[in-house]
Amino acid sequence: MKTYSIILAGGKGERFWPISRRKKPKQILNIFTGKPLVLEAYERAKKFGEVIVITSKEIEGVLKEILPDDARIIAEPVGKNTAPAIYWIARMEHIKDEDILFVSPSDHIIGNIPTFVEAVKRGINYASKGYLMVFGIKPTRPESGYGYIEAGEKLDENVYRVEKFYEKPSVKKAEEFIRKGNFFWNSGMFVFSKKAILEAFEKYAPDIVKAYESSNNMEDFYHSVIDISIDYAIMEKADNIAVVKADFYWEDAGTYTALERIYNPDETGNYTFKGDKGNIVTKKAKGNIIYAEDGIVAAYGVKDMIIVHTKDATLVIPKKHAQKVKELVEELKKKHLTEYL
Repeated sequence: MKTYSIILAGGKGERFWPISRRKKPKQILNIFTGKPLVLEAYERAKKFGEVIVITSKEIEGVLKEILPDDARIIAEPVGKNTAPAIYWIARMEHIKDEDILFVSPSDHIIGNIPTFVEAVKRGINYASKGYLMVFGIKPTRPESGYGYIEAGEKLDENVYRVEKFYEKPSVKKAEEFIRKGNFFWNSGMFVFSKKAILEAFEKYAPDIVKAYESSNNMEDFYHSVIDISIDYAIMEKADNIAVVKADFYWEDAGTYTALERIYNPDETGNYTFKGDKGNIVTKKAKGNIIYAEDGIVAAYGVKDMIIVHTKDATLVIPKKHAQKVKELVEELKKKHLTEYL
């Protein structure tokens, strides 16, 4: 039995626009930890086995420069979410039925690595028994931007059957989940055997199987397959799901407000980040997240705002609407302002 580590690196990072762009998405930025998140994901994944990175054609070349030569990089013809990507890799002939697939995103921040390794090994153990495993993070706040997992029967230390998945609840509902105590954030990391996940696709996502078997190559498959996440396609339907309670540090670098949980504010009470040619001046401003790639950002009397300036775009949005940056990106698409994406 071998373990293969699959890194999902095709995301566009649209909620980090305008720093994150199609050809330079957040997983290759070093604003979070000092080096690209995808490289950190690779270094973690390498601890468990051969690494396969699946990404977009737009950043394939950049990833080849960032990652070591032994990382196998597969470029998707078009983005179709996580379920088709995982299915394509699971059907690779050199991966045997009993082999294990550890799937992780490329844009998460993880600390306490020994504890992380222990949790993944626990997940691999249960995956070898036929379970589809997910890793759950104990909530620290009523976050409405994450999916939640309801844990049921205890199977082992830090391992529980999954009762139900919940997609991005309201803040009120998230507060209720935290009070109940048996709910976790869905980390987006999974582990399962090839045999178990292919059986799940046959049962719950036959359209994906049909698209694969009626295609001649990856191009055919991706242009005919449905756009769907592994959560919707499989995890929310299957009955052999278990969750590993993750005790390691975890942060989803999903929106600009994640920077507040990674860094401390400066002496002005703001979170400020500068490019090589950027500068920031504030007065009577507090609780803001400010980024200046070049030029200068000057802020007076503003509070709890996100202000981001790059050479060709400027973003101004209240922190409480950090999730809505993606809606602005959609507006740019509608107005055919694609040169800014």
